[in-house]
Amino acid sequence: MSTQQPPQRAKTPARPAGSQPPASAPPTRVAASDEARRTSPDAIAFLHQWESCRLEAYPDPGSVDGNPWTIGWGTTRINGQPVQRGMRITQAQADEFFREDLRTFEQEVTRLTRGVSLTQNQFDALVVLVYNIGAGAFAGSTIRRMILAGDFAGAQLQFHRWNRNDGRPMRGLSRRRFGEAIMFGPRNAAELRALLPSAVLLHLA
Repeated sequence: MSTQQPPQRAKTPARPAGSQPPASAPPTRVAASDEARRTSPDAIAFLHQWESCRLEAYPDPGSVDGNPWTIGWGTTRINGQPVQRGMRITQAQADEFFREDLRTFEQEVTRLTRGVSLTQNQFDALVVLVYNIGAGAFAGSTIRRMILAGDFAGAQLQFHRWNRNDGRPMRGLSRRRFGEAIMFGPRNAAELRALLPSAVLLHLA
């Protein structure tokens, strides 16, 4: 049994079924340049449902080599260092790390969509996505390119492309991406299903 002590984290941000997406909010657009913008409680609940919380480090279940090791609410790095096998934390630490990670991704989404007006649901969906795939992947993605061009309907159809781990499509990721896409809009679940490839639909059954 590991005797490793719970890590102490600096006060600086670090990167680390079948749920229903949050109810739609009125489509009030807020400029993405607002640095104080935050994720809604509904989106945080969505994140918590998909990430779950584990107080002992565990390997990525869909990765061939188990990396990245993860702890808490999906945290993969603490104080800039990768989470290691045998690491344990408290619930209070897990919640603190989640808040810091979330703020990092809120700031990254804000930076990477600067100049675009997003609804709260669109901002939420992007934060939830980037929390999982990372800001670097989002920066070079077709989703971002379409958003910057104002093609929100096209961007919604790109979420399902991020359903792979080590090159393999994952049922859990497919279902999560579907929830994020519905959160983002503009299509509802039935409309979106009608446009998705049959291979993706098999994972949503």
